[in-house]
Amino acid sequence: MLKKNSFNGGTASSTITTGNSGGTSGDAFTTVGGAPVYTTSQATGDRGPLVARLVPSSDFLEWGSLTLSGRTLYLRAYLYLTATPSLGDYIISAGSASADVVLWIDSSGRLSVRNGGMFTDFAKQTGAVPLNTWCRVEVKFTIGTTSSNGACEIRRYDSAASNTPTQTTTASSIDLGTDIPTWVRWWYGVDQTVLYDDLAVTDVDWLGPAGVSATASPSVVPATGSVGSPAVGVGPEPAALPVTATVPAATASTGSRVTASTAAVVAAVVAPALSTDQSVDASALPAVAVVPAHTVTSVCCRGTVDRHRHVGCSDCGPHGVACVAADYLGADPAG
Repeated sequence: MLKKNSFNGGTASSTITTGNSGGTSGDAFTTVGGAPVYTTSQATGDRGPLVARLVPSSDFLEWGSLTLSGRTLYLRAYLYLTATPSLGDYIISAGSASADVVLWIDSSGRLSVRNGGMFTDFAKQTGAVPLNTWCRVEVKFTIGTTSSNGACEIRRYDSAASNTPTQTTTASSIDLGTDIPTWVRWWYGVDQTVLYDDLAVTDVDWLGPAGVSATASPSVVPATGSVGSPAVGVGPEPAALPVTATVPAATASTGSRVTASTAAVVAAVVAPALSTDQSVDASALPAVAVVPAHTVTSVCCRGTVDRHRHVGCSDCGPHGVACVAADYLGADPAG
C-alpha cells in the first residue's frame, strides 16, 4: 500500500477537496475537514509550485479505508512552522474506529509518539522542529498484538532533502494499542497555521525524500576492446589471438588539423589457425605492434635518390613523390 500527494495539481487559493486533490497531485484524500487551501506561500524550490495550508479551526486531510499488509505503518510529511504550539498538538494520527496513535509536538517543538488515549511520550526527541524553514518528518508505528509489544521510531530531517536524519529516536515494548489503523490524518495547529507538502503513507518501508531523481553525465566514455575467435586449420601456426583496440577519433576544431605524425599506434595480434588437436592459452599471447610506414618527403620516379640529398628528374621535378618504396628500402629507383 502506498499513497502520496504533492498538492501540485491544485489551484492556488482554492479549497482542497476530495474531488480536486487527486490527478497530478497524487492520491486524492478520502476525507477533508474544515477548509484547507492550496497556496504558493513558501512553495519554493522542491516545494513548488503549491503546498497545503491548514489554519487553526478544524482543518485536516485524511486517507481512509486503508488495508495494511502487516502491523507497521510509515508516514512522511514536509512541515513548515512559524511558531511552536502553546499547549502541544497532534501533527499526524493513525487509527481505527476505536483507537489511534499520534505524532505529537510539544510547546518546545519536540516530537514524540503517543497512544491517543494516553499522555505518555514515547521516543521523545531532545531537539526541536526548526522554525521558518521546511523540514521533513518521518515516523514508523508498529502496532502490537498486546499492550506491551508495540514500537515506534521518529526521524527528523532539519535539512528537508537530506538522506541523513538530524535526530532519530526509538521506543519498543510499548503500548500503542492493538487495533490496526485503517486511516491516517494530517492536522492543523491548535493555535497556528501549518504548511504541509508531499504527504505519504505506506506499509512497506521508510519513504525518504520526495521526488528524488538523478542524471548521470559521464565526461569520459571508456574505450572497448574485442577479442576475435581463433581460426582453426591444419598444421602448426603462431599461437596468438587477434586483439583489436578501438581508439576514439580525434576531434579537430575550426582552424586546426590532425597530422599523421600525431596519430596513435594501434596494436594488433597475429590471428592463429589451429589444427584439430591444438589449443590456445589466450592469457599468454604476445602483441605485435604495427609501426607506421616511413614517410619520405623528397623522392622522384627516376632521379638519383640520396637519404640526405635529392636530384630531381624531368617527370617529377625537384620534389617528386613516386619513389617512396625504393627510398625506404634503399634500392636504386631507376633499377
